[in-house]
Amino acid sequence: MSLRNYVIRRTLFSIPMFLGISLILFGLIMLAPQDYVDVLKSNDPTMTEAEMTNMRRALGLDRPPHEQYIFWLIGRNSDRTLDDTYLSEFTDFVIFAPFRWIQNTFALDLQIAGSPFRGGFIFGDMGNSYTGSTINDMIGDLAWQTIKLQLASLIMSLLIGIPMGIFSARHPYSKLDSAGTVLALFGVSMPVFWTGIMFIILFSDMKLFFGIKIPSIGAQAYNLTGTENAIELLIDEMAHMLLPTIVLGLAGTALVLRLTRSSMLEVLKQDYILTARSKGLPERLVIYKHALRNALLPVVTIVGLSVGFLLSGAALTETVFAWPGLGREAVARIYLRDYNFMMGINMIVAIMVILANLVTDITYAFLDPRIRY
Repeated sequence: MSLRNYVIRRTLFSIPMFLGISLILFGLIMLAPQDYVDVLKSNDPTMTEAEMTNMRRALGLDRPPHEQYIFWLIGRNSDRTLDDTYLSEFTDFVIFAPFRWIQNTFALDLQIAGSPFRGGFIFGDMGNSYTGSTINDMIGDLAWQTIKLQLASLIMSLLIGIPMGIFSARHPYSKLDSAGTVLALFGVSMPVFWTGIMFIILFSDMKLFFGIKIPSIGAQAYNLTGTENAIELLIDEMAHMLLPTIVLGLAGTALVLRLTRSSMLEVLKQDYILTARSKGLPERLVIYKHALRNALLPVVTIVGLSVGFLLSGAALTETVFAWPGLGREAVARIYLRDYNFMMGINMIVAIMVILANLVTDITYAFLDPRIRY
C-alpha cells in the first residue's frame, strides 16, 4: 500500500472515532447528578420551580438526551424540535449557508432567503455557554494559551530527552546515565501540582537577567501600560511561560529519555549495526543515521499518545500557575455544570488527540514502510 492510500485510510478511520468519542462524552455528561439550573438554585434558594423550568426550557435542558446530542452535533432549528421543519431548515442551511457567506463577504445582493437554522459542532459552531457567551470566542484565546504551553513543553521534552537518552545508551551505567535515571524517575513519579508548587516556592521572583524576575502566576505582567514594544512583550510572555513549561515538560522529558535509552540499547545490539561498524563507518554515522531512525519509532508513538497526558496535566498546571488556558477554565466550568462548554473543551481535546495520533501513524509509516501493509 502506498503512503498516500495509507494516509487516506487512516484519515477516514478518524471520522467514526470522532463520532464515537462525542457520543461517549455526551452520555457521560448527561449522567451528571446536577445541571446548570441546579447550581443556580443552590446559590439562590429563592428561585422558584417555575423559574427553574423556564430556564431549562430556554437552555434546551428539558429536551431528551438524544435530541440534545443531535442539536449539539448537527444544529437546531428555530423551535429546537425534531419535527418536519427541522429537516427543511437544515437543508436550507446546508445549501444556502455557503452562498450567504459569499454574500456577506463580498457585499453581494444574492437575494438568499434567511434560515433560522443554526449549525452545530460539525459546522464549527459550539453554541453558547450557559452564562451567555459564545463558546467559539471563549475557547479561541484559551486554546492558544494552552497550545503554547503544550508545544513548549513538548519541544523541551524532545530536545532534552532524546539527546540524553542517546548518551545514556552509548554510556550505560555511567554517572550521567545514573543521573538521567534519577531525573526520569523523579519526573514520572512526582504529581504535576506538587512539582508546580515546589517550583513556585523555590524559583518564584528569582532574577534571570537585566533585572527580569521569574513570575509565578498569570500569562503576562499585571502592570503593563500598553506602551511596551513587541520585544518587551515577548520577553514578559516567555518569562511567564518558563515555570509552567518546565513543570509540564518534566514528565514528558523523563518518558522520552527512558524510552530513547531502552530503544537505543536494543537497536545497538542488532546485526545491521555490527555490520555497519565492521565496514568502518564513523560512529556518528552509525548512531544518528542507522540506529536512531529505528530507535525513534517507539518514541514517535509515545509522543503522539502523550498529547492527551499533556492536556490532562495542563489542567493542573494551569490551575497552580493561574494560567488562562483551557485546563483552568475547564475546572471552573465543571463546578458550574456548564455542559455546552464542557463538551466544547472535551471535543477540542479529543480532536487534538485524534490528530496527534494520525500524525504519529503517518510518521511511523514514513519511518518504517512495513507499517503501511
